[in-house]
Amino acid sequence: MNSAALKVFKAVAEAGSVHQAAERLHCVPSNVTTRLKELEHSLGVALFSREKRRLQITAEGQILLEYAKQVFALLEAAEGALKSDTPAGPLHLVSMETTAAVRLPSLLTAFHQSFPAISLKLTTTTTQHALEMLRKGEADIGFVADNPHISSLGLMTYPLFHEELVLISPAELSFPLTASACRDMSMLVFKDGCNYRQRFQSWLETQQLGHLSIQEFGSFQAILGCVSAGMGLAMLPKSVITLDSAQSLIRLHAAAPLPVTTQMVWSEQRAVSKTVRAFLDFSRHESESHLDKAAV
Repeated sequence: MNSAALKVFKAVAEAGSVHQAAERLHCVPSNVTTRLKELEHSLGVALFSREKRRLQITAEGQILLEYAKQVFALLEAAEGALKSDTPAGPLHLVSMETTAAVRLPSLLTAFHQSFPAISLKLTTTTTQHALEMLRKGEADIGFVADNPHISSLGLMTYPLFHEELVLISPAELSFPLTASACRDMSMLVFKDGCNYRQRFQSWLETQQLGHLSIQEFGSFQAILGCVSAGMGLAMLPKSVITLDSAQSLIRLHAAAPLPVTTQMVWSEQRAVSKTVRAFLDFSRHESESHLDKAAV
């Protein structure tokens, strides 16, 4: 099945006649009939039934017709996007969950206002998985924590946000932490592959607290909620704390700050796309204008 066969099928379905479809397609009826038979044979289903000298589309044909309409709509949109000077079409972003919650809303809103024809899709995941998606071409642009392995993956980077990781504990826990005070505590972290989790584990080991059990969560709100309830310790960007309603029940330990830079990452091959180039240029300009200042 190809677009030429679908075009013939769609013409017949809309005209209800091989002869009328042939006139629309500027070809002889025998060509239309041959193409239909070949398509039905390849699919193994009847697309039309003949009733009173008129072709009636079957249930299977109706299903194919809906897909055919979508295919030609996409082809038309793709052609328009390539011929237009205005960037348009889908753009798949992948980001750490905390960055998506705190840093991206204002950026994506401003970008959408400037480029309404670009359709944004945002996936949240760990730094490791985001880099893998970018390497495989499953996403266009990523937002990840600085990582020494990025360059080895053949990806381009641009420092977009500066964060400060801070240790977070229940309000009653004072600093410095001791093994006895943390006896019943757990590490509250994102799933394996999270850059913040790796930094947290390394820090705990330097403090001789590497024995804590690990509890995995899918959102920073869940982590903060469990910290406030006394379940354990966490290490997150300081910027996310202001979003949590339970911040009065937790304590930030500034004695353990860890700077981290959020990198915008992409494949050089992806940068040839008008949509990707538009987002890269826009984000760089916004960062230079005020986003970085807001993070200081």
